[in-house]
Amino acid sequence: NRGLSSRTIAKFLMTIFLHFFEEYHAMISPLIKSLLFLYIIHFSKSDVIPERIPIFVAYEAGSDDSRMFLRTQLVPISEALKSVVEVTVIPFGRSTLDLKNHSVECFNGPNECLAHVYTQCVNEIYPEYGSGNNMLFIDLITMLPESLMDTDEAYIKCAELAGFDSTLVQNCVQDESWAFQLQRDAGRATPVYAYQFPWVEVGEELVDVVAGESLWDAICDAAKSDDNDDNDDLLPFCFDENLGKERKFKGIKARDININSDKNTISYLRTVSKQETKPMLE
Repeated sequence: NRGLSSRTIAKFLMTIFLHFFEEYHAMISPLIKSLLFLYIIHFSKSDVIPERIPIFVAYEAGSDDSRMFLRTQLVPISEALKSVVEVTVIPFGRSTLDLKNHSVECFNGPNECLAHVYTQCVNEIYPEYGSGNNMLFIDLITMLPESLMDTDEAYIKCAELAGFDSTLVQNCVQDESWAFQLQRDAGRATPVYAYQFPWVEVGEELVDVVAGESLWDAICDAAKSDDNDDNDDLLPFCFDENLGKERKFKGIKARDININSDKNTISYLRTVSKQETKPMLE
């Protein structure tokens, strides 16, 4: 479902132009002929942005599998391919909604609910899914140790480090009606057929990252299956075996790595923010 390439469109327009010229050239002034020809030449050389490859991710903020996938695959890949992919992230997972009491019970506990609602508020206020700042915010949250996942101050700090207005985000979280509606929207957006989390789709294809499948490979498969002349320019590593070996992201199972290291989290926050995070994180 990618867009037509600039070369394909230019060829089509040139065909129409030549046919039109043969039929009606006597009726067209030289100036009009020149302008039409120059327009087509310019269009053929201009950059036509193709439709991006869609990536859909439904996840649970308290799940080790989800957190490791976000950190090791989604965040770096969405940053590296931000001009090629369009990312939608839905933090909800196997949460259950109590519509009568306007409450939410998250599969991995109340800390997960807090992470979800902060992320949902960020995506609501700053709806540029997959943008650098949104991905940075999600990345920061995935690195929070359990001891900080139940504190508003930690999420506020993450919002600030990602460049967001923490007051706007916190106002959203504290507005119970608004926050519940966002949880409800996330529940609706989570596929009813999702049987594991993270649930990852590239186009119409499921990517079983829990079993070790690679998001990078899935993106390349989508590019190769699409009849688009621009793909080899936008994703050269998908078509060049040597480049592919250098740039490929491997599937990594979360349980193999300890992501709850206070030291690593604080160090990363400091690196990103380029400022001290005391006393909140220490």
